[in-house]
Amino acid sequence: MSASRPIGEGVLGQRVAELGRAFGMQPLFAAHKGRSGQGRLYTPWQEVLETSDVISLHSPLTSQTRHMIALPEFEAMKRRPLIINTGRGGLVHEADLVRALDRGLISGAGFDVTDGEPPPAEHPLMQIAGRPNVILTPHVAWASDEAQQALADQLMDNIEHFVAGQPTNLVQSPAHDVR
Repeated sequence: MSASRPIGEGVLGQRVAELGRAFGMQPLFAAHKGRSGQGRLYTPWQEVLETSDVISLHSPLTSQTRHMIALPEFEAMKRRPLIINTGRGGLVHEADLVRALDRGLISGAGFDVTDGEPPPAEHPLMQIAGRPNVILTPHVAWASDEAQQALADQLMDNIEHFVAGQPTNLVQSPAHDVR
């Protein structure tokens, strides 16, 4: 049975795990890098790197998650997994991703996000976008029917609140910030 390891156990990570199960995968959720004792739900970080066939990223970009996968992590991957990032650009050190592909440390990459968007022509992922084992899409993974409906619902709620004299989600410039 193929092992898929979602990194990030939120709504998207849960949905990817559900889809993985439909394809006969055994999804497990990765513990946070450098942390232990997070409970039975989480597979230790190093084990994820060593045993995964697919690693799918669904994490926010924070100071703790920036470049959480770089050359040392690629070198620890024993099964040459596919790396999928639909989370945030910057979770993977993209120049190291190119090195990992060149060295055969991973089988392929599917990225919907880049570190800096839109990526310039000289961006590492743009340089490898034509390879047969690379899929690069223009940050559209969020655009499911459900996500677009949620945005439409929020828009309608905002309009209704405004008409009722109770506007929500107001943006004020710092010059007008009253404290």
